[in-house]
Amino acid sequence: MSKPLHVLFIADVDAPIIPEMVEELRRADYEVDGGRVDSLAGLRAALAQPRWDVIICDYGMAAFSAASALAFLRESEHDIPFLLASDTNQPQEMRAALSLGANDLIRRSNLPRLVPAIEREVAAARVRAARTLTEAALRQAETRYQQLVDQIPVGVHIMALDANSSTLSISPQIERMLGFSQAEWVADPQLWQRQIHAADRERVLAELKHVYTPGAKPYIGEYRMLTRDGREVWIRDEALLIRDPAGQPLYLQSLKMDISERKRAEDEAQALEQKMSEWVKDLEQSHREVSLLDEMGARLQACFSLAETYPIIADFVQLLFPPEAGALYLMNEHTGRFEQTTAWGRTPPGEPEFGIDDCQALRRGKLFAADIPPMCQHVTDPINHRSLCAPLVAQGETLGILHLRLRRGTAVFNQPESIRSMLSESKQKLASTVAERLALVLGNLRRQAMLRAKIEALPETVANGAPTARVEAASAETSTVVPPKRITVGALTLNVETFELTVGDKVVNPTPVEFELLQFLMRNAGRVFTAEQLLQEVWKYPPGTGSQEVVRAHVRNLRAKMEPNPRQPIYLRTNGRFGYTISLEEQTSEKSGEAS
Repeated sequence: MSKPLHVLFIADVDAPIIPEMVEELRRADYEVDGGRVDSLAGLRAALAQPRWDVIICDYGMAAFSAASALAFLRESEHDIPFLLASDTNQPQEMRAALSLGANDLIRRSNLPRLVPAIEREVAAARVRAARTLTEAALRQAETRYQQLVDQIPVGVHIMALDANSSTLSISPQIERMLGFSQAEWVADPQLWQRQIHAADRERVLAELKHVYTPGAKPYIGEYRMLTRDGREVWIRDEALLIRDPAGQPLYLQSLKMDISERKRAEDEAQALEQKMSEWVKDLEQSHREVSLLDEMGARLQACFSLAETYPIIADFVQLLFPPEAGALYLMNEHTGRFEQTTAWGRTPPGEPEFGIDDCQALRRGKLFAADIPPMCQHVTDPINHRSLCAPLVAQGETLGILHLRLRRGTAVFNQPESIRSMLSESKQKLASTVAERLALVLGNLRRQAMLRAKIEALPETVANGAPTARVEAASAETSTVVPPKRITVGALTLNVETFELTVGDKVVNPTPVEFELLQFLMRNAGRVFTAEQLLQEVWKYPPGTGSQEVVRAHVRNLRAKMEPNPRQPIYLRTNGRFGYTISLEEQTSEKSGEAS
């Protein structure tokens, strides 16, 4: 699903960088809602609409300068990321542009930096906005507390110097504060001590004893008292021993204030601060997980065999789920059992294999997380573990299981937040995402291995230019038409036996998944296919089930390998921004359309 992004461009009407940047953002799956201004008046009107996520300003405008635009933005107190776009590659000009105070400088020759820069600055702006809201709430709470303190009356409590500190008199404020009349206070010598909250009583009485020491300072403390109807009231108490002119103690004078509202405001402020801290922590964790998933996907796409993927999977899954141990199990097609291919963690799972009935996730056909029975039967000693199993399913076929577990008795397990974190909805969602990506890569590699095995098992028979038996076998997997040994379209020649692509004098080695995509497009050269059609035709995805970002990623990788200039493709083109095709037109180095 495309992500909305509201971009305000400050550029001349004919600036070529605007469509280039819009296309770069669309390739990153952003739905751009843009506007353009080229004057101070236009900028003022645009900023009156509080909807912009980022501002991109052309450094080389004819009539309006980037410095003026940035100065007005700062004066308007809008906290919107401001990026400069420039054609320059001169260090002196770049330093001059950045000295204006922009968040970043994007050169036209290096547009791949655009999306990471926008995502970084937008995320930082959101953190600043959240912090501003929290600080405003804290200031409001402090203001409310100060107003309450200014308005709260002080009650006077005069106590005798006996063992119970019995009451001699109280002011009307204390009567209203706690609900007992002066007569009740005077008649019951133990009333004051009894109404102190049980959790605070021992501490308060011990601290109050120091007041009787010669030269002691007044007692100042905060504690809870119970009203007549049982409510808790926070009291700030300042007690001073009153002496006569000769220095002899007369009585204890206590000034009491109800500070319950202040305490509630402090609790609210603390809760807001805690919530802000947790939000920032979650945001940072989310960014880290997305980065790791992208890096893992890039590493796995470069693999040519299943065995190459195992150490990569172990390394990245351990980074994504640091407290947990785990293992990857893949199904043996001959035995129907799930065999361990790689494991990780301090105490990795020791079960080498298990059957489909031994795993709750396999039996239910969906992710299964458990900290109480029923547990998966393949988990040895399940009472002492918390486990999570995520099926690897590609095109309706179960390939294996991603298994995570946490053992009782470990220092990590003994932390309650670790258990909640492992079984939380966010962790389960992350495990499902990892399983989906692994299933796609492993499924493609397995099908490639099966296809190669079939081709290599057949004899090499070529007669009168007829297709070889290996090519015929490969064709049977994908088409009813017998393909040639080589597919040639213009300057492109694809060898379906060696899986090599020749571009002029250059030899390119696509990955198995890239080879499937390229072979299909070259066999259908001149036809335009949408990303959805390619998911269904090349990789047999059911309608609406695949991610179009998978197609875009493979197209980008292929262009990087085969195109003289990947940003201006002449072989693998984008047609009308809706689909992809291998062009039958004369392939020249002139610009043929924008890449997607």
